[in-house]
Amino acid sequence: MEPIQKDQNNFNMLKTKGIAIYHVVYEHEDFETSASILIKLLQNAQKQFPNYKRHLYIDIEGHRNKSGGYDHDMFELQKDFSLGFLMQFFTSIHMPLVGVENNKLQINDVPEEINIISDEKELVKKMRKESKNKHFVVYPTEE
Repeated sequence: MEPIQKDQNNFNMLKTKGIAIYHVVYEHEDFETSASILIKLLQNAQKQFPNYKRHLYIDIEGHRNKSGGYDHDMFELQKDFSLGFLMQFFTSIHMPLVGVENNKLQINDVPEEINIISDEKELVKKMRKESKNKHFVVYPTEE
């Protein structure tokens, strides 16, 4: 038998208490603004409380469509961004649409830089420029 090696990325994960991260999305915030704020909150939490369990709470003011549901930006923020991307960095996420517990250990290796680009043409242009010195290639979209 070998001794259990310390994993810096999971240090503090066995503590029963975690930290709560809370953000109110105001009516004037669009998707990019809200997503950028959430990323900064995540990065700051990891710096101030390294590898502690993180629980994200989001409230949304306004942002309703004619049917009473959330507008495109806030639906995307909750469904695709929070559940599809941010969930890996949290133990749980609680939003107006749903509250979810992560069934895996949260990832504590939080990237120092995350770029949010909503314009597809801008994204393709940026990726082509950066791909010259990196290991990936961007193929043109079918139009």
